[in-house]
Amino acid sequence: MLRKILSFIICIALSLSVFSASFTVSAAEDCTVSVETVTAKTGEIAFVRLYIDNNPGIMAMTISITYDSSALEFANYYYGNVFNDYTVAAHPTRNIIRLVICERKDRTDDGRIITIKFNVAENAEYGLHEMTVDYSAGDFCNYNLERIMPKIVSGGVNVEYNGNNCSHKSFGEWEEKIAPSCKKEGVDQRACKKCGYLEYRSSDPVGHEFSDKWTVDIPATADSAGTMSRHCIRCDATTDETTFTIEQTDKGSIDNTVDAVVPENDVIKEIIKEQHPDIDDPYSNPNGEKDENNGLWQSGDTDETQEQIENFIGILSPDDEDSAESAMSVSEKLREAIPKIDKLLYGFKIALIALIVIILH
Repeated sequence: MLRKILSFIICIALSLSVFSASFTVSAAEDCTVSVETVTAKTGEIAFVRLYIDNNPGIMAMTISITYDSSALEFANYYYGNVFNDYTVAAHPTRNIIRLVICERKDRTDDGRIITIKFNVAENAEYGLHEMTVDYSAGDFCNYNLERIMPKIVSGGVNVEYNGNNCSHKSFGEWEEKIAPSCKKEGVDQRACKKCGYLEYRSSDPVGHEFSDKWTVDIPATADSAGTMSRHCIRCDATTDETTFTIEQTDKGSIDNTVDAVVPENDVIKEIIKEQHPDIDDPYSNPNGEKDENNGLWQSGDTDETQEQIENFIGILSPDDEDSAESAMSVSEKLREAIPKIDKLLYGFKIALIALIVIILH
């Protein structure tokens, strides 16, 4: 009983000492309180230990051990090998465990402060559920009521991945898994940064990209025409198939063999134009030119477009001359509606002056 009373008095003294001007700080720069990091599975039990190192001599401490009560349920605690007098209270709604230790003298050993037993929830999310120690100035002291300010090293319970206990909230960059082809979709993937879970998405086909060169597909003979076409640079697709005769191979300097590149000359150009009148320039980009303006007005727009812009601005902000004419027309219309408005205004001024004179007199 006497021991409990003495411990209570010491705790009161410790609390009051926080506000005492004579309360000094002990030189204990290397003192460290650390929380162990352990690994556990969902539904299992986890034991987490708190340690003290480079203990300068501590008689009392009051600390808050923070933890994630959504994943860890406080079950029990066990004494360590440094201190003897423990008071422990769990507050799961606030995610803290309060630990108060009051001794009769300084304890100088290094070692385990306390071991805390947790039940790991079945739905505990994969990853580290951090635990740390919070305290204020004066929460650690020695027998002489000198403050001790230990460094804190956090730890916690690292819950293993069980296949479905990760929310996959943070992913890495998308990477190409299967490249798209001209006509088929590709596949991209990205990995969850926590558990490695892979997420997939499809990528659009890239479409054909035809060469600007014609290639011989079927050589011409004395009895049948040959064919040439543009080939896709990625697949076997062809476009703009064109026929030619054995006589034209000499005139156009065509190498009359399969896969031979057809030269660019006036004879070949005439052959292509005759069979494909919609092609303006047989040696231009066959895939078409893209509109880089995206429908926006640019500095190089036509005079007609520039005129549209100026007209639009004029509607929103008429010039001063138009505004003045508008204002004059309103004044004229007012005089037309009330012909004697000037005489009425003059009479009103005289009456107002007379009234002021009477009031002042």
